[in-house]
Amino acid sequence: MKALLLVVLCLAAADAAAQKHAFATCEHFQAQAMINAVERVEESLALGADLECRNPVFSDSTALMQAAGGGAVDAVRLLLKRGAKVNARDKGGWTALRHARQRYDSFVKAGLPTLKHELVMELLKQAGGTE
Repeated sequence: MKALLLVVLCLAAADAAAQKHAFATCEHFQAQAMINAVERVEESLALGADLECRNPVFSDSTALMQAAGGGAVDAVRLLLKRGAKVNARDKGGWTALRHARQRYDSFVKAGLPTLKHELVMELLKQAGGTE
């Protein structure tokens, strides 16, 4: 019985370690930033996520670019506070501000609300962001 309990505890510890590692991956970190899950972004950073990691699936974008495009105001604020490079460029040469402006423009054309993207663009400009 004790041996079984020991095996279960070891498996649980290994699973917890694997989960923590998954939270620190670039993909998870960027996805959480894009959907404005600030607590998860903080958790990913605490677990070792790279603030400037690049996602090849999205033209080597950063979490700040993903958050900006997603209109994730709180995540943008957090990433800037943590020192994210506001003028980093993806493979296409786009900065976070350019990502936010492109999404803003498409929302305007579609007649959708734009306030989140307006706030994101203002935060990025205040931080010295350029297109």
